[in-house]
Amino acid sequence: MIASGGDLPSLKSSHDGVDVDMSRCQDLELPNGDDTAIVVQTSGTTARPKTVPISHSSLLHGTRQISETLMLRPGDICLNGMPLSHMHAIAVNLLASAASGAGVLCLPGFSTGESFHRHLMEVDKFRVQA
Repeated sequence: MIASGGDLPSLKSSHDGVDVDMSRCQDLELPNGDDTAIVVQTSGTTARPKTVPISHSSLLHGTRQISETLMLRPGDICLNGMPLSHMHAIAVNLLASAASGAGVLCLPGFSTGESFHRHLMEVDKFRVQA
């Protein structure tokens, strides 16, 4: 599917002093559901690790199901202790949270005990008040 000029707003944005003219995006080819969205490496628990393409529709469907199952809502915060190269961190912690309007707080690394408990206690500092 090709986005036409009427589908995208003619916006101008500035980030870190760099102006971006969004109207230049009007001729982008949008992906369809069968296109590959992300490629992940399996852990190889049953054999050797494999490279697996995940389609846009599969990622979207999974994101929607996870968001509904966890009953994520705006104002919720997901505490992510997983590396962002892991499929669970991407699909559950980032995408499902974003799709539901929830926030994500990424830990600098995973640890147990006192350090992890301290991170749990700090979540309230980042809670969005509706």
